[in-house]
Amino acid sequence: MKNLINIFWHKIQEVTIKIFNFILLAFTLILSACSSKDEDGGGFNPLISTTPNSSITISVSHLESTQYADVIEFYFRPSANITISKVDVAVQTFTDVLQGDSQTVYEKEQWSMLVGYQGVEVGQEWTFIFHGKDAATSKDFQVTTKYVVN
Repeated sequence: MKNLINIFWHKIQEVTIKIFNFILLAFTLILSACSSKDEDGGGFNPLISTTPNSSITISVSHLESTQYADVIEFYFRPSANITISKVDVAVQTFTDVLQGDSQTVYEKEQWSMLVGYQGVEVGQEWTFIFHGKDAATSKDFQVTTKYVVN
């Protein structure tokens, strides 16, 4: 009987954590959608564009994977229609290069999954350097987005 109670208690804790994570994610997405506007009419965007003539910005967010245990999936949202040739990813001593196909058009203000990783921890500062072209003008861009996992 005691084992049955322990199993039941662990299942309740597991479900509670999943519900809490879902509520936290929903709150984060709602909060980011309602961010205050800055002077030029654009919303807050935690990134640095490293191409001086580019007006493209790219937001990054994350979710816990629903398919894979202990995997955090990173998502991105461009401010314009873009294609991606590659994304350089770095956190602490880990680096990765994600190759794009330079053909797929990622639509303005639409979230797309970028990649999932195991071992992601709260407080880590990730750097994503997006390389690609503005789909409307075919101009090259390079945008660096720094993202802290919270």
